[in-house]
Amino acid sequence: MVDPSGKPPVGGRPRTEPPPKPTEAGPEYAVTAQPAEFPEQNPSPVLRVSRGGTLLYANAASANLLKGWGCRPGEAAPEPIRRHVEKALNAGHPTQAEVPCDPVCYSFSITPIPGQGYANLYGRDITHQKQVDLERNQLLKRHVVLVKVAQQVLDTTDLPDLLQKVVAAARELTGARLGMVGHHEDTVLHLMATSFDQDLADPPPAVHFSLPNAEPCLGFIYKTPSVRLTDAALQGRPMLRNRPEGHPRLRGLAAARLIGPDQRPTGLIVLSDKAGGGEFTTEDEVALRQLANITSLAVRLIKARDKARDHARESLASAKALRESEARMRTMLEHMPIGVWFTEPDGAITYGNTAAKRIWAGARYVGVEEFHEYKGRWYPSGEPIPPEDWAVVRAVRKGETSLNEVIEIDCFDGNRKIIHNSAVPILDEAGRIDGAVIINEDISKRIAAEEALRELNNRLEEKVRARTEALTGTVDQLRIEVIHRLEAEQQARDQARMLEGFFRHTITPLAFMDHRFRFIRVNESYARVGGRDPDFYVGKNHFDLYPRERNRAVFEQVVRTKTAFYARAKPFTYPDDPDQSVSYWNWQLTPLLDESGAVRFLVLNLEDVTEQENGRRELAQRAQQLQELTLELSQAENRERKRLADVLHDDLQQQLAAIRFHLGNLGEQAASSNPSIEPMVDQIDRMLSEAVHKSRTLAHELSPAVLYQKDLKKIFIWLSGRMEAQYGLAVQVDTMGEVTLGREALRAFLYKAAQEILFNIVKHAGVNQAVMRLRRTDDRVHLVIADRGRGFDPRAPRKSAGFGLMSIRERIALLGGDMKIRSTPGKGSVIVITLLDTESLRSDTECREV
Repeated sequence: MVDPSGKPPVGGRPRTEPPPKPTEAGPEYAVTAQPAEFPEQNPSPVLRVSRGGTLLYANAASANLLKGWGCRPGEAAPEPIRRHVEKALNAGHPTQAEVPCDPVCYSFSITPIPGQGYANLYGRDITHQKQVDLERNQLLKRHVVLVKVAQQVLDTTDLPDLLQKVVAAARELTGARLGMVGHHEDTVLHLMATSFDQDLADPPPAVHFSLPNAEPCLGFIYKTPSVRLTDAALQGRPMLRNRPEGHPRLRGLAAARLIGPDQRPTGLIVLSDKAGGGEFTTEDEVALRQLANITSLAVRLIKARDKARDHARESLASAKALRESEARMRTMLEHMPIGVWFTEPDGAITYGNTAAKRIWAGARYVGVEEFHEYKGRWYPSGEPIPPEDWAVVRAVRKGETSLNEVIEIDCFDGNRKIIHNSAVPILDEAGRIDGAVIINEDISKRIAAEEALRELNNRLEEKVRARTEALTGTVDQLRIEVIHRLEAEQQARDQARMLEGFFRHTITPLAFMDHRFRFIRVNESYARVGGRDPDFYVGKNHFDLYPRERNRAVFEQVVRTKTAFYARAKPFTYPDDPDQSVSYWNWQLTPLLDESGAVRFLVLNLEDVTEQENGRRELAQRAQQLQELTLELSQAENRERKRLADVLHDDLQQQLAAIRFHLGNLGEQAASSNPSIEPMVDQIDRMLSEAVHKSRTLAHELSPAVLYQKDLKKIFIWLSGRMEAQYGLAVQVDTMGEVTLGREALRAFLYKAAQEILFNIVKHAGVNQAVMRLRRTDDRVHLVIADRGRGFDPRAPRKSAGFGLMSIRERIALLGGDMKIRSTPGKGSVIVITLLDTESLRSDTECREV
């Protein structure tokens, strides 16, 4: 067939004649008239296909379509077209059909012409619309996933479970093979959830791990809500060149940050390794950002839910604690050792605890008008207390607070007691007086103890004065005896020197021996000592006559060292006469050397010091007796001080501490229900704290625990700290090693003497520094105290130094010691105390053997 226009067929193929124009009388005119008028001008394909599937007509716009089908007019149309035409003819009404023709997709409106046995197909290119529909469907699918994930996330109460669901949803939305959710704390990223394909080439080594110092690598992610990097861009990041230990290899990256309530990043979702090797799209990034927003909200909801749950638990616990507190308060009031009363606003007593009833031996729940039933007097004046002048009446009528008024009461059983009476008004929220609380404390025993203490102190002072007078007489007598003994010793030494000079060596027992200790010669004095003739000793060995291994060792030492040896007051008993009394000898063994320097002879000279040693021992015994008598007074005083300190520490302090403890509990519980009681409780607590502090200070001053240390260095270091803390006087303590005193009374006396001298420095010297130096030499202890203050005249100590120094000097003299004072006005003072440690002297006397 030939195109009526004379143009060649499209694509070089022949084409059919255009369909004849239907007449108005034709049955299908109404359906096909308009399209049939412009098939050639229609930019979309127009076809006519018979029931058998033959392509009867195709307009010019159908050229590409027919080329894709591989057919032309007059030939069979593709099978799908034939089926659509047959279906439309059978249905008898127009139908729609989509026919793909790569790469284009057409939508055909198929209009059947039943009377003619064919159908007209009007095509339209819907490729773009299909792409749009596909994208819309994908977006709808993602929205469905997001809605499902949002529902799951918002229903999840466990944070790890939530994050695991989030990472799985992120992979589903984007097609990623690897997903991770991390929570950032300071510089550490904690990976709390991971999800990956089982065939992933480089899976994570652990489900949960932490990346320290991740900020330099991942900080760029937190700068924007989301980020998307290709694999090439990601490989240029330092994070991939220096991956932290445990970090899997990433291939491409899509990440979104999690935001906290303060809009600061708290974590991130990271995806990598998109399925098929593709790259993450903008739609992936948008979906990931939306998921991150939902996750951030869910995390905040979980934290808020946990906080609300904790708050609810705390509220329930608080309510329970309040009920328990009320029960404890009622129990505590009944078991408190202090009496507590409560009144109505008009002053009528409504409650009294067990202690209050015990103090008064009963109770009268009466109003102010009947207060005359409670009888009391001001202590110690004894003036009666009128009913209107009771502390509780002043509290409810005037709003006064009265604390620790000391009164003497008449109990309902007829007895009398001395109590502390306190009353505090109770105010309501408007500040009006809503009643009062009264506190009673029985202090009868304390008042009695204080009076007994004053009486005991008076008796003790009287005994001290009487004992001091008696000791003074004894000391004078002992001084005379000591002087006589010293004169006797001096006379003995003079006589010994006179005899030695007159008789030369013949008076002193002498013996010459060889280096093997055989006697060569002895003088008459030596022979007389042994009661034998001098010739008896010649040729005999010294240790055959006097077998003592200790002396043999000394003799051998002299021969070995070629050095003389001197023994002082060596005790001696005769081996053949053990009943004879012990004698004491000073003896010296001197080596005589020959020309070669070897020991050839030994010279043994003896000196009988039995009488002197016995006298010295007797003198030491008398000195000890004198010191014992003098220390007895100090010991009695120290024992009394310790007893008083123990009473203060073990009894009074514990009672005060217990009162304070119970008062604290009462205050905490009462303050929650009645805040107006808190000031009174605080004031009572401060008063109790001051009483505890004063009793503790008095106990320490009466009997410091440090005095039980034998080392004087520790005692004086403690004293220096005490002086600096109390008076600001810095005392430098200088000792050489450990300095001990055997007697506790001596330590106490030396401590008190040092304390008195330092206190005089504080009062009179006008300086804030002093020095104490302590030394021990044999049986004596030396204490030096010096300052660079104003100084005073030592010749007038009663005027300048005070009676304390005179008393110390007298006590030291009684103890056989000495005190020296060197002071110059304007240049400071130096006080030197020397004490004799008779216990060390006695020990040295009893154990001395050289």
